[in-house]
Amino acid sequence: MKEKNEIILPVYYFPNLWWWHAYLRAEVVYFNVNEKYIKQSFRNRTCIKNPQGRLDLSIPVAYYPQNALLKDIQTANFDWKEHHYKSIYHNYRKSAFFEFYQDEVKAFFEQCNSNFIWEIALNSIEWLLQKIKISHRHTLIEKLPDYEIPVLEQMPNQQKNVQVLPYYQLFGDFVHNLSGLDALFCTGKGYFETDLVIKHNIW
Repeated sequence: MKEKNEIILPVYYFPNLWWWHAYLRAEVVYFNVNEKYIKQSFRNRTCIKNPQGRLDLSIPVAYYPQNALLKDIQTANFDWKEHHYKSIYHNYRKSAFFEFYQDEVKAFFEQCNSNFIWEIALNSIEWLLQKIKISHRHTLIEKLPDYEIPVLEQMPNQQKNVQVLPYYQLFGDFVHNLSGLDALFCTGKGYFETDLVIKHNIW
């Protein structure tokens, strides 16, 4: 039996505001443990802001067979962790709220011992949920329900189709739909209590 406002969301690495908008509007969110890995998606990348605009931070992926499941995809190495933290630190150290989260975000990368993309991405979601002080509303499932539920997806080339409620950012002109880290460091957890997305052409 279908519950009210259920959705299936992919597990993204430090998800963008489109993803958070969908997550926070839904009453029930499912993460499909057995979904197939999709290349060039947000499952192993996040997008932050730097003086040039968008900066993609991608977790390098090891070789995998065709039609592999996301839960089986491993990182190519651990070198990405230092690069990601340094990029976040250098681009957000002057933001209004970064000092409140600096030690915790550093600890996230230092304590990230998993070699699996799925676990890293799931941990990044749960880390952000703790920071914005919202109880998780997701359930892990191994197969899709036998009734229809919207399956939401956003690919990187669709980012320009989404406009979010503007907030103060560093480095000039506002850039829409960045990682939730950008909103957290620039505005604090209060931004996530708003209706984040004001225009989208995806669903």
